[in-house]
Amino acid sequence: MRWLCFLLGSPLAAQATPAARSLRFDLRAIPETRDSFALLSAGREAGYVVVQYEIRSLEMGEVLVFTEEVGIGATFRERARVTMNRVTGAPLSSYQRLEFSGPQADTTGIEHDLEVKGAEVQGRRRVERRNGDVAITPVYVPLPAGAVWSRYGFYAAPAVTLASGDSAVVPGYVEFGDSLAPLWAVGEAPTTITVRGTSWEVVPLRLSGARMYVSRKAPRRIVRIEAIGRPLVSELTGSGPVVR
Repeated sequence: MRWLCFLLGSPLAAQATPAARSLRFDLRAIPETRDSFALLSAGREAGYVVVQYEIRSLEMGEVLVFTEEVGIGATFRERARVTMNRVTGAPLSSYQRLEFSGPQADTTGIEHDLEVKGAEVQGRRRVERRNGDVAITPVYVPLPAGAVWSRYGFYAAPAVTLASGDSAVVPGYVEFGDSLAPLWAVGEAPTTITVRGTSWEVVPLRLSGARMYVSRKAPRRIVRIEAIGRPLVSELTGSGPVVR
């Protein structure tokens, strides 16, 4: 979830080990669902997140479509739509728009609209300023084999299976830039947590600067996200059928 990305900074490179294996995402482990989360800052509700995982059959094969809507107070909104090959986990397209309306925000909106064609990322980025200026940048960048979008840790965590103490890494393409950053995952010991009065058997994963609690039993889903080192939490509040 991008609100965490902005606040957390760098990925978990400091927690990596030379023996880390290549990180793979079996997206078939993620069920169709529409999940709602409450965002908490220092224990107080600060916003919401609604995410949806939808399975579609296209000419290219079966794909997983992830959509997300985030709201934090009256100052921040995010919308995203990402498409991935459900069998291989390969990234296919990514759209994301962030809007800032605080009095100190010089930049009022940024977005990217990208797709993978062959071994290249193509598309555009857009930046909107408070003074009305708009900058659009075309994107034509080679994508290394095996690379994924940098946000995979936030929406594909249910597809990660790591034993306690194991670590894995994959190159992540930074959507709002043309750089690659390692996306690390570290498995922790299974445990049981209570979220909004419901007990969950979970596997904690350290991913993208956060600790994500993923349910152990199918259908697997994220039930809680904790920012590492900061009082920021996202908790599952409800699930339902997808809206097509």
